[in-house]
Amino acid sequence: MYKINIKKSSRPAFSLTEMLMALLVASLLLAAIAPVMTKK
Repeated sequence: MYKINIKKSSRPAFSLTEMLMALLVASLLLAAIAPVMTKK
């Protein structure tokens, strides 16, 4: 049932939120790595 729910909720809005979350995680990783890279 869980897999079916995911397939049903695979709408443009859902993919948009996924992209936003991915961007958020990527920005956090960059923010964490940036100081280390600049030190070297």
